[in-house]
Amino acid sequence: RDLYLPLRYFLLFAVFIQGTALLFFAVAPHSFPYTASRYVDNGLKTCASLLFLLPWGHALVYYIFDFSWPKKIFLTLLTLVFIIIAVPMQLTLHVYLMVSCSLLLMPLLSFVFGPTMLVFGCIALYGWAMSWERVER
Repeated sequence: RDLYLPLRYFLLFAVFIQGTALLFFAVAPHSFPYTASRYVDNGLKTCASLLFLLPWGHALVYYIFDFSWPKKIFLTLLTLVFIIIAVPMQLTLHVYLMVSCSLLLMPLLSFVFGPTMLVFGCIALYGWAMSWERVER
């Protein structure tokens, strides 16, 4: 029963976000402030900010450990390449879903499947890098 508990909480969060968005826009349908092009523009700006902050984050939380410099630089470059490849594919999928379904998916895509998924990917790469063999002194 507890095996899928994290997935259940994630789905509950996603249902809550989508439900509140649908409820809000059912009450105030003319107050929808975004377009798909503005959504993509904000996504690209968020990605650019993440690309700028990522090396500093690695310097604070990964470079302090006893790994060789090539491994440290490799993790940073690998994470940057992950972001550079993932963001266009993610935004393309988001635009496709908004065009084929509805713009009302935008809050769900933005809050649950947007930068959150990119951060989860960066954390996964960081966790993998923490398992690498350290330099012995």
